[in-house]
Amino acid sequence: MTDSYIDTFKPGDWIMAEDEFAKVESIFPMYYEAFDADEDLGIKAGDYSNTVISYHTFCTLRGRVLSSKAQTKYLDFCDWIKPMTAEQAALLEKIREKKAEAFAAWEAKCKEAKEYVTIYVSTKKGHADAALSKFRKAVKTLPKRFAFSDVQTLLRSIPEIKADSANTACGDKDYISFELCYILKEQHGKHLTFYKIREMDCTASYSTFINFELVFVSLIHLIRVYGEETGSEKLRLLAEKLRLTFKALFNQDFKSDPLAKDFNKHAPKVLYTFDTAYSTMEAFLERHSKELDIEDFVESVKSRDENILRIYHQVLGV
Repeated sequence: MTDSYIDTFKPGDWIMAEDEFAKVESIFPMYYEAFDADEDLGIKAGDYSNTVISYHTFCTLRGRVLSSKAQTKYLDFCDWIKPMTAEQAALLEKIREKKAEAFAAWEAKCKEAKEYVTIYVSTKKGHADAALSKFRKAVKTLPKRFAFSDVQTLLRSIPEIKADSANTACGDKDYISFELCYILKEQHGKHLTFYKIREMDCTASYSTFINFELVFVSLIHLIRVYGEETGSEKLRLLAEKLRLTFKALFNQDFKSDPLAKDFNKHAPKVLYTFDTAYSTMEAFLERHSKELDIEDFVESVKSRDENILRIYHQVLGV
């Protein structure tokens, strides 16, 4: 597929996505990055990959208003995304006039489309945890917007990492992994522009957690140790309170403990990585920060305070 779609649709255009009216947010040609390159498949960095479109669906042909959540599609494989006919444009105008308030509310809720790509990078045998620790620190030096070449520079500065092995498939026993996040409407040129690196992990830390219950145990230890170091009686008492909550969680006695019920409801029943475990604990604390009177502590957790992370590493043995 060529770049001809770029001339067909423009940001702000109304289109038909199957039988739904949608507004284009962005459209751009995507090219293979260094982490996509594959000699066996004949894929080279810089080669055209596909044309990406992001849009928000407003309503059906009958006027039923839909979710404002952004949709991301590869135009090369979506022949059901088409320009509106004159009749469809007239119908959309009538619906917008009839449902002016609903349209305004829908438009206000439309958020920019965001995507991410997961990267795996091999490390020297037995050095994945050390490599991850150094990478976490190095990431803090990245600018607000950066390219993959900037990430490669960081990777090459860490001796334990085999920087040129970065790819989108996990193929080694010793590796670190992370997600590169980007905003679709910001993309121009042949290289993606990223705004954040998240979910940094390594093979060593995948065995840290077994289930969501042990995530809760780690949360208790984090609060207890941080409370001891800062001399906070409030956090010490909270750690004791959460010990009782854990008993209720373990015994599935959710009627007697609302906190146990809440954690069980929101925590995914999966194997956790370092970052997903932290995010789960963070979300739990944020939901109950006012109730437990721990707003300051929650802010430290959310900002990933250096001392919080140090204790968290100690608790996990990472």
